Amino acid sequence: MANDDSVRLWGRDFTRVRDGLDERQVRAFVDALLSRLNSDEPASDAGAHSATLDKLAQRTVVEAEKLADQLKEEARQVRIQAQVEAERLIAEAQAGAKEQGDAIARLATKASEEAQMIVQAARERGSNIEKESKRRANELVEIAKRQLESQIRRDVRSASQKLVGYVDDISKQVQALNVTFETWEAATVEEADLASEPSLKADEASASVPRQPPEPPVESVEGPPSAATAPPAPPDALSTPTPAPTPAQEPATAPSPRAVHAGPLQLVIRAPVNLAGLGEIYERLVQLEDVTLRDTRKSDDGSYVINLTLGNPTPLIDILSRLDNVAEAEAGPPPLRGADGDGSVLPAGADGDATTRIVVRLK
Repeated sequence: MANDDSVRLWGRDFTRVRDGLDERQVRAFVDALLSRLNSDEPASDAGAHSATLDKLAQRTVVEAEKLADQLKEEARQVRIQAQVEAERLIAEAQAGAKEQGDAIARLATKASEEAQMIVQAARERGSNIEKESKRRANELVEIAKRQLESQIRRDVRSASQKLVGYVDDISKQVQALNVTFETWEAATVEEADLASEPSLKADEASASVPRQPPEPPVESVEGPPSAATAPPAPPDALSTPTPAPTPAQEPATAPSPRAVHAGPLQLVIRAPVNLAGLGEIYERLVQLEDVTLRDTRKSDDGSYVINLTLGNPTPLIDILSRLDNVAEAEAGPPPLRGADGDGSVLPAGADGDATTRIVVRLK
């Protein structure tokens, strides 16, 4: 059975070539026919057979030419169809490529848009995170501020209560001191009145006795005058007791001049310290002109250290010595940084240029 690449003629398949049938197959077929004819026909009929063969050959050639033309036409049609099909495939390929390119471009555009959306979402997310962080930070700051304000209010309230209690204690002690001072003052005035009453009576008595003129002296050779010859004493003078002469009081010595101080100064009030004495010292210090109280602290041994500055030369030791609750006020060694007790120092933050120190001991 012939296929598309062969053709069946005279009961035999011949292979198609570009210009017709395969020449070798045709020659072999013709040679076989001639050989069979030569072997089957008698010699007498050689001429007739030769003519027949000539006709057969001519007819074969004609058929071969027709077949060749047919094959050429078929080949041309095949080429045309192939060209058309190729053009169709190329067109389809181009169209497919264009569609694929468009699809790829659309995908690229979509991917770009999605990337931009992702970037925008990330930016918005970052902005939201930043806003949330700022909001949270502000909330924490506000919470800390409220807590600090609450702590400050509690501390101020506690300090105010302590200060009120301290002021109340000082007021009570001042009132008690005032009562004591008034009692002492009244007692002192009463004692002074009682002490001056005898001398006033003696002065009044001596003023009531008339003065007698002095008698001239009587001279005697034998000796001193006797009691009989002595002039009698006035009766009032004899009956009135003569007050005993009071010993002459020595004039009070003026206190020696005290040193004056100015500039930075450290006042140390030695332990034990009572609030009355401390309050009296504070009250007297604030009454001074041009004085600045810088700070006050309590040392480990219970002493109080007051750092102050005197704007004008002031006899501070003399002023403090006159206070009721002060037993002693004297100049002390210069303050040394870093010690307590006898070496009480300026606290942190105070001026370090204080070279004068006054030590006070309370009663």
